[in-house]
Amino acid sequence: MSYLNNFKQAFCVFLLFIISSCSYKDTPRYYDDIPTYDVGSYLTWTFFGNEDDGIYGEKAEYLPDCPNDRKKALRWWMRNPCHNFCFYVIGSADRVNSQVTLLHISKQGVKGLTYSKYPDIDFAFCDSNLFLGLHGGKPFFFIRIGTEKRSLDCYIGWRDRGNFGLKCALRKGTKNQ
Repeated sequence: MSYLNNFKQAFCVFLLFIISSCSYKDTPRYYDDIPTYDVGSYLTWTFFGNEDDGIYGEKAEYLPDCPNDRKKALRWWMRNPCHNFCFYVIGSADRVNSQVTLLHISKQGVKGLTYSKYPDIDFAFCDSNLFLGLHGGKPFFFIRIGTEKRSLDCYIGWRDRGNFGLKCALRKGTKNQ
């Protein structure tokens, strides 16, 4: 039990260190902007930055009428927390990821042990199915229970782009309806 308390205390100190050294105006936009051996800049880029869309979501046109301030940055971060950590630190979104399908069960049948140089499964318009595979050599598990119009979708692992993700949500309808 004391190990758990020590871990909690160490984690809290780590978070306080990051938050105290973090300033959105000082968060590096790109990994290449981080000075060598600058741990504070690296940690803020890792946990609070967004290499793809910016810390205010400017490339994604997130809340375009709002000023770029701390409030908007915090809202954007809450929408997609630890983006750079999931995409680039533990993920491989900066590389092309192959796909190895270990098991895929769907209406079309069962298939397994197939390789594709590029990920080729689109889950958006599928009925109930189960997928277990490797994206870029990293595990990914997806399950959908329901129909195209209403389902429970859950996944965990490294997605086709190479970023780590975790989700479990009820889905209603599709974009093309």
